[in-house]
Amino acid sequence: FESCYKHREGLVMDVQTIDSILSFYKRAGLNLPEDFDLLPDHIAVELEFMAYLAKQEYVFGEKRDLAEAKGIIALEADFFNMHLKSWISEFCKKIKAESNQIFYHRLALITETFVLADKDHLVSI
Repeated sequence: FESCYKHREGLVMDVQTIDSILSFYKRAGLNLPEDFDLLPDHIAVELEFMAYLAKQEYVFGEKRDLAEAKGIIALEADFFNMHLKSWISEFCKKIKAESNQIFYHRLALITETFVLADKDHLVSI
C-alpha cells in the first residue's frame, strides 16, 4: 500500500494519500464499486489504473483524437509523479530484500523496470 511508504509510521489508509488517489480515479471517470475489497492505494490497483490509462491513450490515439490522448497522457504523468514514482522503487527493493523466493525477486525487478520504462515513455511524448 502506498500509504505505508509515504506515512512516517507506515500507516495504512493515510487519508491524504487515499483522497489524492481517488481524485485521480474520478478524473479518469472511474469509481470503485461498493463491494471493492482492496484499498485504492494497493499496488495492484494503482498499476491497473495505469494500464487503464494506457489503454485509453491508445484508443484516443487510434481515433486520432489527439487532444483527448494528450489529456490522458498528462493524467498518467501526473499520477506517476505524485504516486508511483515516490514508492515503487522502495517497494520493489523491499520485496527483493525480504523474500528468499526467486519468483518474487524477478517479479519485483520486472515491476520496477516496467513502471520506470512507462515513466520514460511519458517523458518522451
